[in-house]
Parts: sequence; structure tokens; C-alpha cells
Amino acid sequence: MLIDHAVDILAAHGTELDVPVLLAALTTAAEAGEWCAAETPARGLGRLGVAEAVPTLRFLWAETTHSYARADYLAGLTGAAAPAVAAEYLDEATDDCEPHVRDLATGVE
Repeated sequence: MLIDHAVDILAAHGTELDVPVLLAALTTAAEAGEWCAAETPARGLGRLGVAEAVPTLRFLWAETTHSYARADYLAGLTGAAAPAVAAEYLDEATDDCEPHVRDLATGVE
């Protein structure tokens, strides 16, 4: 869908003016349990440092059944969005089953 491409572009290149669209995409995906659809807006919101995304990112981290998505949720939390909050997840992430999540947690990436 076209909206998916727009979210991809905004997550990678958008500015603070695009935060409402990214937050809406993240929230919609979280409410629907669409773990993969939440990955891109999570990264973008982390890149933009959007603290408003933290509650939804915490929910996604706790509830996802898609282990690979946790890397993007952690990236959102560890980005400028909420480094202090992300620290709470780093210990757990070092034992994650996904190598990408462990790499993020240990600063390899």
C-alpha cells in the first residue's frame, strides 16, 4: 500500500513535522497486534527522539510474538527517544534469542 511506503520514507528521512503520522502508524499497528508493521515507525520515532512513543514501544516490547521485531522496538527506545528507559531493557536484550537484538544491546552495531 502507498501508506506503507510513506511511513518507510518518513521513518528514514522525516522531520518532527512527520511525528503525528509515525505515531499513528505505530499506535495502529500496536493496537492491531501487527508486530511487523510497527517496526519501521518504531525506528523512525527513535531516530527523531519522540518520547511520546515510549509507552507504545514498551507495550510492543512486552507483547510481541515476533522476536525479530524487538530489535526495532529496542532501537526506538535506545534512540534519542528514551535512553534512560531503554537501559531497563538492555539487560534483558543481551539474552534475547535474536542476534540483532543482542548486538544492539551490547553496542556492537
